[in-house]
Amino acid sequence: MGRSYARYDEVETTTATASYPLPWKNLVSMLSSKELRMETSRCAVFDAATVVGDRWTMLILREALHGKTHFDEFERGLGVATNVLSSRLKLLLGNDLLERRRSAGPGSRLTYHLTEKGRAFFPVYVALKSWADQWWPQSDRAGVRLYDVKTGEEIVAAALARADGSEIRCEDMVCKLCTSRSEALA
Repeated sequence: MGRSYARYDEVETTTATASYPLPWKNLVSMLSSKELRMETSRCAVFDAATVVGDRWTMLILREALHGKTHFDEFERGLGVATNVLSSRLKLLLGNDLLERRRSAGPGSRLTYHLTEKGRAFFPVYVALKSWADQWWPQSDRAGVRLYDVKTGEEIVAAALARADGSEIRCEDMVCKLCTSRSEALA
């Protein structure tokens, strides 16, 4: 059975004031549905998706996390066109996810390495990989498993949990529109 996908512009967005916590109630009633969508779409997830949401960018990060550092390794491993690879590498360099270094020795080449910000993407990659492995299992493709070099155990995404250890599910979440970055981080 084939998969069905909904394009973003085909998804209807509605505003249900009853589902928001009280701080939102006044804001929601003051804003039209279109204004609310515009206000809430510009968030950290929006900004991150602008950088890493492209298929090739995500796959370049995957290859970098797997230890690839050379342009030709990315090109061969992904089968991506050189112009696309160049533009995505520039995007990752410009957003401080990768840094470029010159390798030592004769015939030195430029290499690409994850920055601290790029390495911080690792848990996101593990979570995305675990989610994809669960929901799009492909028996006809070779899979990749991730292992901890210290313990030899498989690396899997951790479930979200409260301090008491109980699981947090998406139904347990409430969103609050913050008016400033400092409020969002508080």
